[in-house]
Amino acid sequence: MWNRDPVSDLPVEYRYTSPGDTTLTVLETNEGTIHLKNEHENPTGSFKDRSLAYQIGFHIRSGQERFVISSSGNAAIAAAAVCTAAGAELDIFCVRDNCGAQNG
Repeated sequence: MWNRDPVSDLPVEYRYTSPGDTTLTVLETNEGTIHLKNEHENPTGSFKDRSLAYQIGFHIRSGQERFVISSSGNAAIAAAAVCTAAGAELDIFCVRDNCGAQNG
């Protein structure tokens, strides 16, 4: 899909993995060929790892050291993983009802 490493904007020492470097499975069916990208193989198990690594990496290269996200799920987990690896600060905001449902 992309010809670019999604974490290429992160300095090398901050790269915690290669989000998006997941298995591509080809499934042949009577209807045709289906290509399946196994995004659950990403570091946090989410397809959001790919975009958050790219976005946060871009801003780290621009000098940002603190980030904020509004999420009660995969996006917050992916952002936390990238920020932790990069040594950046992250504030996560979510609606109280959703946070309780997500966390148990």
